[in-house]
Amino acid sequence: MYCRVISKKSRFLVLAGILIFLISGNLYAQLSGTFTIGSGGTYASFTDAVSALNSQGVSGSVVFNVLTGVYDEQFEIGTINGVSGSNRVSFQAQTGNAADVTLQFSQTAGANYIIRMNGSDYITFQNFDFAYKVFIILSYEQKSYIKYI
Repeated sequence: MYCRVISKKSRFLVLAGILIFLISGNLYAQLSGTFTIGSGGTYASFTDAVSALNSQGVSGSVVFNVLTGVYDEQFEIGTINGVSGSNRVSFQAQTGNAADVTLQFSQTAGANYIIRMNGSDYITFQNFDFAYKVFIILSYEQKSYIKYI
């Protein structure tokens, strides 16, 4: 019978490698469910919510209920991991009244948008107002699953 003895150093290197492999992925859970955007909500701003979407992805449908207010922001929604026809992302006024939520941005030369959709799909904006007619820029890779209701 052949028995090989593994040194402490070898065991440590193997365990360290396994540990690095396990924690090297995304340390945050993917988003799924209903969240709130606004002062006192899950996310203070659209920028914070979109940052979580872009970095964490989704594992189910995600709804962002937006608290009443005027939001002066500019942000980009990139390719969201996990999004699909059954795992959609929606942004909507919490009250259901479009007059209660306004999304705007003080436009500057070269940055004339509120939301830039850069490879994102299956996104719905519902029941709120945009302060400008041209509010979304779609990237050249954009698919057709973006809705504004």
